[in-house]
Amino acid sequence: MSDPEQAPEPPKPAAVQRPTLVLAAFVLAGVLAIGLLVWIEGIKAAAMRREAFARGVDGLAASLSLPLLETRSVRFENRKSRLQGVLDAINREGRFVSVVVTDPEGTVVATTDTSLQGQKLPEGGMAKSPGTAKDVEGTVEVWTSVTTDGGEKIGALRVRIRF
Repeated sequence: MSDPEQAPEPPKPAAVQRPTLVLAAFVLAGVLAIGLLVWIEGIKAAAMRREAFARGVDGLAASLSLPLLETRSVRFENRKSRLQGVLDAINREGRFVSVVVTDPEGTVVATTDTSLQGQKLPEGGMAKSPGTAKDVEGTVEVWTSVTTDGGEKIGALRVRIRF
């Protein structure tokens, strides 16, 4: 039988962690969570910049339709220098790596990169509107079509920029 004078053993307390370790774990988890959020927001911001850049290139393509049309006309043959002047002005104003205008088949008719003059760029023949930004050689590149008000494709525009 049991002895009434012998009291039951009190329960043992659970292992207590040191408060500094618990605090350090919470701080580390918080820093990691904040770092992850900043990284995700950076990715979102970069995507928004790229999309805005692509929309800007589409607008630029619309403004180049008349100068590009003029270069196709025998009457305005001397206007090729006008189109080249427009591209040079655009290049001076921005942080562009290069600006290229092609005919509908993709042959370069004006460019800020003289090594491309007269070359055939297959992407120019395939360019569609609206343009889409993609990463190319450490830059962001957008190809978009240049069309008349009636929707006829008269060329393409490629712009590369380094953000």
